Amino acid sequence: GKNELQARMLDEVGEAQQDTASKRGISFKALALALIVLLPLFAVALYWKIGNSDAMRYQTGAGQGFAVLQSDADLNELEARLAANPQNADGWYQLARSYTELGRYQDAVRAFDALTKLVPTEAQLWADYADVLTMASGQTLRGLPTQLLDKALALDPQNMKALALSGSAALERGDYAVSVRQWEKLLQMIPPESDNARMIEAGINKAREMLAQGGSKPAKTQS
Repeated sequence: GKNELQARMLDEVGEAQQDTASKRGISFKALALALIVLLPLFAVALYWKIGNSDAMRYQTGAGQGFAVLQSDADLNELEARLAANPQNADGWYQLARSYTELGRYQDAVRAFDALTKLVPTEAQLWADYADVLTMASGQTLRGLPTQLLDKALALDPQNMKALALSGSAALERGDYAVSVRQWEKLLQMIPPESDNARMIEAGINKAREMLAQGGSKPAKTQS
């Protein structure tokens, strides 16, 4: 699905380079490019702590408790266990991760909502929550997804995913200076000359181009 989305956005960005449409149209094309820049970052290994020494175990797939569930039977069984024990943070994480991988974003939103109530101090969880909520909300970062990203960055100003999505959210609302600032922070954390670095640089250049064309005053939006 992400490959299909990326291909569609690449087509849109190609059109934007030859288009002399309105600023509104150009902003949409810029957002498309921004999301393309972010796609590789979604694959960055996640980190999550609940206070245990092996909190990184699922990052390498070593933790069986965090395996992605594929079948409806397994998912229903986990849902039943969580209904009986809603304080099981590990179970909510596994459910959220499974639904995300399956593209069931509305269900993932529900799981992340429960999880962040149990573990409210982990920046990565808020960033992941914003990610799936964006996918469940017509791929817009306006409103609640932006608020979730603000929470993530308040907890960890260097969270890569939150910085990436925050830059895209700023671009969507027309606040190009913030896009540049967030992505420049992100760029400092990524190995130079890497594919990700080049794509982030492309996003920064596009945001600077938009800044030169229309200024940095953000468009009015509900946050």
